Amino acid sequence: MPCVSLVNPSILAQPAIPQDLQVGSQTVNVTYLPQNGYYDYSQTALLFNSSEITPIAGKSITGISLFYRGWTAGFQLLNQNIYLYDMVESNFSTMPLIDYSNYTATNATPCKTNFDIIVSNGWMRFDFTTNYNYTGNKNLLISLENFDGSWTSGFGGSNVTATNAIGNTLARWEDDNFYPTGSAAVRTTNRCNIIFHYQ
Repeated sequence: MPCVSLVNPSILAQPAIPQDLQVGSQTVNVTYLPQNGYYDYSQTALLFNSSEITPIAGKSITGISLFYRGWTAGFQLLNQNIYLYDMVESNFSTMPLIDYSNYTATNATPCKTNFDIIVSNGWMRFDFTTNYNYTGNKNLLISLENFDGSWTSGFGGSNVTATNAIGNTLARWEDDNFYPTGSAAVRTTNRCNIIFHYQ
């Protein structure tokens, strides 16, 4: 008797479909975001409340896109890192430490490290080498670390959207031989427009 499969092919596991979620659409330009090209080193923290990004809950974040504006074509940002975290707090009520250890930031994941950016204006996509599995149970923190170590003219900024959460964006910067220690920093409601790529 021939073997008959009772498995319906339509219920077999299907490959995840890549999807996009854009958060923020205003066109205000801020020159110290997403990286501060005027200084040798910078760190930017972008905090997203779980209620803003419900479509990506339970999904794997495979990359992000950021909007660059006003940069000289070909401007180089060397030695960049992108880290993602889960975070309990919904805003930076006080200045966070470099490693966010004075906040409840967990599951630190180096999603893309030691890479260079050759800036072109408009949306720039950064595909992760390590995807981030976001449960949606906490808020999401993105940390952009700029270890370029030198300054040149031609830097620009990013399109941002003003939000209602005071302190959901942190930017700090430093010159010369030091990664930012927090002496030059700002907490702001202006957060970079972003596209999450997920599946």
